[in-house]
Amino acid sequence: MKFEEFTLTLYLPHAKANKRSANSDEAKLRMYLIPAFGKLELAKITTQAIQRYQNKLIVTLSPATANRHLSLLHRLFVLAEQWGYADKNPCRGINKFKENNKRQRFLSDNEIRALFVAADEDENQYAAAYVKFLLLTGVRRSEGLAAKWSDIQVVAGQASWYIPHTKSGRSRYVILNAMAINILEGIDRVADNPYVFPGKIVGNPINNPIKAFKRMIKKAGIESSFRLHDIRHTVASLIINNGGTLYDVQATLAHANAKMSERYAHLSSERMRDTSYNLSTVVAEAITFSVKK
Repeated sequence: MKFEEFTLTLYLPHAKANKRSANSDEAKLRMYLIPAFGKLELAKITTQAIQRYQNKLIVTLSPATANRHLSLLHRLFVLAEQWGYADKNPCRGINKFKENNKRQRFLSDNEIRALFVAADEDENQYAAAYVKFLLLTGVRRSEGLAAKWSDIQVVAGQASWYIPHTKSGRSRYVILNAMAINILEGIDRVADNPYVFPGKIVGNPINNPIKAFKRMIKKAGIESSFRLHDIRHTVASLIINNGGTLYDVQATLAHANAKMSERYAHLSSERMRDTSYNLSTVVAEAITFSVKK
């Protein structure tokens, strides 16, 4: 069986029934993996061929993204073995690239303003609304893409969004602020498409917003290395720099535990230093005023 036939007729139907990230898998297959391996027989795809693919991928994509491709290929061949379409998994023995998960980048106020302007002027209204919605809610990329109109609720004037499946496997509610509601109200709904941010494929959400996102940050004058995921870091920064706590970050970003939020502890320390400095200034002014009297 050819790689393309296996992925389209067997793997994707299975993934859509069992994985929350099936849409992400479909995008990787359509844009990268099928063009690279589609015409090859599963049994003839070698370890060397996959290693060459990974080496080529790392030139244009981040180590983390390249590793996700390898994980998807590994899963594909595990199933191909189980279902009798391959004798071995050529992904075994290939090491993943080292990832730097400590990288953090926050947008400044001017950059946020420029990004919103660029989004308003972008040709893809749904991708533009999606990017702005992420910045106003702090949700994960996959959660935003999976948002459905039926999960948006308005009770007693308060709007909330129900997320049935999160990364931790739990459901949760996101309270929608006024700007997020305005964005939703400005979106043109597509008939027979339940998703808030519909894609080009009928009945499906946006498959891959990266191209539009890169277009927006370029127009906004933001460096090309800024990632869509960095928007979550920006939300954490905004929360803390406006009086929030690490607990507020944990609750807003839906971190499974406090340890995941501790990466932003240095922001909290910076704010405490500013608070201490301001307190010193106020006390000094009070003392000076008292002495003058």
